[in-house]
Amino acid sequence: MKEMQKLQFQLQNQKCLKHIFFLHQFLRAIHEKDPNLLAESFDLHAVLEDGAKTYNGRDAINTWRADVLIAHNTTVAIQKITTRSDHKLVLEVIMDGDFKESHGITEPFTLYMAFTLASSSVIQSLIITPLRHRMFVERIDVTGVHAGGTKGVFGAYCACG
Repeated sequence: MKEMQKLQFQLQNQKCLKHIFFLHQFLRAIHEKDPNLLAESFDLHAVLEDGAKTYNGRDAINTWRADVLIAHNTTVAIQKITTRSDHKLVLEVIMDGDFKESHGITEPFTLYMAFTLASSSVIQSLIITPLRHRMFVERIDVTGVHAGGTKGVFGAYCACG
């Protein structure tokens, strides 16, 4: 409850009250480890990038939830919220969990979560990175033909903000 009050205060100061419900639902889904609530936070065709891995669509994002959030007993505490526009939001979070075996991490660590929200306030894209400068980078999906002749959707990045 205290974390929600902190969020409301930060968002009120940034005049982004519409993001309160979205953040509450996303955090509740993580803390309660609720797969349905987390899935409802994302657009059906959402893209999530966590490190070098990209997850396309709700089913793939559910795999991320199981592999990252559940398997490592992950907790997330928001430290700072930055709004870049009505549909862009960056969270600085402290993540903690059981990461010693898989990553050798024994202490909580800082991550940045850059969200793009659809007009319905569900997540259209989420980039998770330990690098602060990535919060100013945006993914653009391009449908076309790769130089090798492969057809599909290819991700590219541009500096924004």
